[in-house]
Amino acid sequence: MKSIVPPGLAFGKSGGRRPCRPSRGIGATADTGVGRYALLLIGKPRVGYIAEWRKVDRMSEQVLQSIRKMLDERGVAYREVHHPPTFTSEESAAARGESIRIGGKALLLKVGDEFKLFVLSAILKLHSNAIRKYFGVRTSRFANKQELAELTGLVPGSVPPFGEPILPFKLYVDESITRNERIAFNAGSLTDSIIMLTEDYVALAQPEVFHFASPADD
Repeated sequence: MKSIVPPGLAFGKSGGRRPCRPSRGIGATADTGVGRYALLLIGKPRVGYIAEWRKVDRMSEQVLQSIRKMLDERGVAYREVHHPPTFTSEESAAARGESIRIGGKALLLKVGDEFKLFVLSAILKLHSNAIRKYFGVRTSRFANKQELAELTGLVPGSVPPFGEPILPFKLYVDESITRNERIAFNAGSLTDSIIMLTEDYVALAQPEVFHFASPADD
């Protein structure tokens, strides 16, 4: 168990590994739940929409609790930030008070016939050709919103960078992640982020690491 808390990380008042978690983030309102799932609900018929909202809300909380439990049980130091809903990597970085470079962008792709989870620095873009070449397949595509909801119960932008036991996918991490001291990511919702040491993240997540990202302006 580490005795030194990395810069930017904090323990809870109990002295355990759970972080200090403010009840409201910067600029948050009492109605953050509505904004959290606004993207999922846009364009949906009124009938049944509240039930689906609540279903996603439950799944979001389950994922967050699972991540907390895994980190706490392994004695990993981390910082948790509750903030207003963020819909871009830039907004997430600002809400966390961290560089966009350390953001871990988790993307679900169907590679050949199998869905796989890929994580890269939020400042980069995914290189589909590199992924198809690595796996020796001819086709790959991003999961659509419906597939994402069916497979994870989460909304776009909220997927955490973990495979088993958090999410049921094989996990692949771009080398850009390992070059940063810390990783920051949305933890199952658009209003909850976790920041931790990359070394601890890799040890916990056990991903396969290879190069599949390129500069966003390429």
